[in-house]
Amino acid sequence: MKRTEFLPTIVLSFALLTGLGLTFVAPVWSADDGHGFRVLSAQSFARDGLYLFDADVALRFSDEVLDALDAGVPITIVFEGRVAKQRPYVWDKVVSERSWVYQLRYHSLTQRHVITDLLTGERHSYRARHAALIALGQVHALPLIESEQLEPDANYVARLQVGIDIEALPAPLRLPAYLSNQWDLESDWYEWPLVPASSS
Repeated sequence: MKRTEFLPTIVLSFALLTGLGLTFVAPVWSADDGHGFRVLSAQSFARDGLYLFDADVALRFSDEVLDALDAGVPITIVFEGRVAKQRPYVWDKVVSERSWVYQLRYHSLTQRHVITDLLTGERHSYRARHAALIALGQVHALPLIESEQLEPDANYVARLQVGIDIEALPAPLRLPAYLSNQWDLESDWYEWPLVPASSS
């Protein structure tokens, strides 16, 4: 995935908002938008000393990526999450960065699409490719940051980006993938406020 630095963000007033977080829902993505990844919504919540998040991500592979998948090439998807402390007049300060890595692979003998969580080893199998992509884009209760890392009176934002890890491809495919926009499916950074519980 590409690394992108954040520009300073404008602090918005959330006078009517309470609780642990807010879901921002992006505009509906129509079929005419073609291939690419897009984070549609995300929200945070606190549990057992952690802030976790759910997210809904649309994953639309290009023809080249689908051809590679059908040929048995494993596709590695990386979800990158960050929490940043907002500061007036200066850059936001990133206080937490985490990644979650999943591999999608098609097994022609069994005609199954297998998703493997490369951090835990957990696997799920699907007959239909679209079902696998929908499941891969449904994120539930991923740990974002420890509660003790947040200052009660500070303003924080959470950010999520999703993309293909080209470095995880077989060596002969890496250079062509870097040179082809068919593999450049990385989403924009999606942002939502993260409110420490004691400040609400």
